[in-house]
Parts: sequence; structure tokens; C-alpha cells
Amino acid sequence: GITFCRLVRQRSNEDWSAAAIRRLAYFLNNHPDPAPGRLNIYRSDEQDPLGAASPNELCDNAMNCVRGSAALAVGAVLWDHRDWLPMLTESIDRVVWDPHPAVRVAAVDICLPGLEIRRDLAVKWFVTAAQEDLRVAASGSATAVFNAAIETNFEELAPIILRMCESERDVVAQAGSEEVAARWLFHGM
Repeated sequence: GITFCRLVRQRSNEDWSAAAIRRLAYFLNNHPDPAPGRLNIYRSDEQDPLGAASPNELCDNAMNCVRGSAALAVGAVLWDHRDWLPMLTESIDRVVWDPHPAVRVAAVDICLPGLEIRRDLAVKWFVTAAQEDLRVAASGSATAVFNAAIETNFEELAPIILRMCESERDVVAQAGSEEVAARWLFHGM
């Protein structure tokens, strides 16, 4: 599963068959990896590795689990094949609700090309992916979403940034504060 997803990601510009894209969509929504409440990569000294994971650690896990790797592959494919969005939309609608935060972090990579294809839908996906766990909104790809969409979708994105600033997780509060500063400096918001 993960090998296939990585291959699709690395060769996203290929003209993949409809069967291959259906397989990718199947992995995106149905593969059992990552297991609920577990990380594939973590420090052995953690009592609750998933709960203690930083946004960067969730990104590392996203690349090393099947559903996360599938989400990264879908994001890569959409940069090269914008016309494939209709066949992937239903699967993307489901992955942004994935119970695992590492998979939702990877789903943010789908939102980036989505902003170029159907901006409002991509922002909706991002908001959905980030709403339950603000570590998703503090990931590196999320910064790119904020940069690209804040001016056109301020009403949807600003509440997430404000919630980030109020987070008890220092790394999330720091990322939220950086977003506030960036929006003020670059956009006068």
C-alpha cells in the first residue's frame, strides 16, 4: 500500500489509469494504517505518543502511514491533473474527517492544489481537517494554505488562527501568533 502511494506521488505527472486512481482513493479512505490512536514513528519515552506529537511529528507520521501517504499522493496528482478532481472529490470529502490527525495533516496537501482548482471547496476541506485538532492548522502545509487563501477566505480562516493563539499547546499557540503577525504585516489585517 505505502509503496504504491509513494510511487504515485513521485510520478504524479504520469497518466495513471482510472483503476490506479480508484486504488489510491481506496487506500486514502479504507486502509487500516495508521491504527486508531497510534503513531508509526514516535519517541519511545512518551506515555501518549499521539497526544504528545507535535505538528512536525504528525507530518513525519503522515509520510509513513498508508492513508497519509495516499493523501500526499492525491495532493501531488492534483497539481499535475486538475481534471481528476471530480473523480477524487468524494474520497477527499471523507479523508478530511479521518479520525487520525496525521492523516488530516497530509490532507492539507490536497487543499493546496485544490485552492487553484476550486478555492471555496479547498478552504472547506482545510477548515474541516483542522477543526478537531489545531496541530493540523499548525503544520507547514497549513501555513501555505493561510498564505494563499487568507485574503479571499478571511471569514473562514480567521477563527482557526484565533483558536490557535489560545491553544494550550505552545507550538500551536506560537504558530497562531506567527499567523496573526504575518496577516498584520502583509495584509494589514
